[in-house]
Amino acid sequence: MFGKIDLAKYPFSAEAAEYVRSRGLTLEDLASQELRPILAKAEERAKEAILRGRIPGWRSGEEEIEILSYPVAIMLMGFVGDQGAQRRFALAEAKRAYGFLREDSPERVLRIGEGTFGMRVRTAGGIRSDRGKFYEFEVHFADYLRDTASLRDGKWKLCNRALSGGWVGLTKEELARLLQEEVYRRILERVSSPPPGGPGPFEPVVSRLKGLAESAMARAEYIEAPKGLILEAMPPCMRSLYEGALSGRNLSHMGRFALTAFLAGAGLGEEEIIRVFQSSADFDGRKTRYQVEHIFGLRGSRIKYKPPKCDTMRTHGLCPGRDGCGGVRHPMAYYEHKLGLRRTRRPGGAETIKAPPTPVSPDGDG
Repeated sequence: MFGKIDLAKYPFSAEAAEYVRSRGLTLEDLASQELRPILAKAEERAKEAILRGRIPGWRSGEEEIEILSYPVAIMLMGFVGDQGAQRRFALAEAKRAYGFLREDSPERVLRIGEGTFGMRVRTAGGIRSDRGKFYEFEVHFADYLRDTASLRDGKWKLCNRALSGGWVGLTKEELARLLQEEVYRRILERVSSPPPGGPGPFEPVVSRLKGLAESAMARAEYIEAPKGLILEAMPPCMRSLYEGALSGRNLSHMGRFALTAFLAGAGLGEEEIIRVFQSSADFDGRKTRYQVEHIFGLRGSRIKYKPPKCDTMRTHGLCPGRDGCGGVRHPMAYYEHKLGLRRTRRPGGAETIKAPPTPVSPDGDG
């Protein structure tokens, strides 16, 4: 059922793992000149994931290199140790898997769900969708709840699903999406436990990837920081949400709202804000645009929303702690203070923001 092309598509599968074991390669073998193309491909795999959030393809006839580069890339990312970069890598691999799965045969998708991840999944036995069509698959509700825990779209809530006898109906594309979560979780587990003894002969490659990851996280190079946004002046809560969005972490609904409203208040435009969320596992361009434009006051009530106050951020578990915030009560007040801006009130009651007469650093020092 699985040829070499399939193993290259799904290097996380049980079949691919068995194939790699059958090759009997050691770390010393992988460091040899003969197998240098495998190490080079693994480094490219990790590098592209860190910088661009994607996994490069392969040329026809290079399936062997593609298959073997996957566990090597995981080993390298484990030695890199940067959690943001590791999440970025895991998400890129998971999205790649989803792209293949949604186009593959139902039999192979079912095989991967059962054989690789031990999901309780089967071909559908009579569950109809809300449009009267039969679903292709059923998955046990416990597995469904585990794999949808981080999915924010309302359609994934169990109360909105067709449920019969403890089984949830799914289309092939929806099952592929749950398998994306399985791939993501498995890779994160593996990169969190690198082989003992250190990188050894792979130290030069690991060192390059570490420098790349540190630089990318420090300067937010996953997506170039929009002009006008001073990262150093952002309050800890918004900085955490911002970096989380860039690294592909799924933010809560309140987290996305708070970050969008803050970035809008900081002067970013709609397109710049939309790009911040592109790394999300569930990024939907059309839906994100609608939500951003709604917060900007371009849709719905036509009211431009402000970010939540600090008390509201704490209520929703979005405040990492007040230490160092100087007792401010609003994220925008923190940002303006760090930039050296001050509010003045016009005679009519409207507020304006004025810059100080002399330049200040992002930390507020003159």
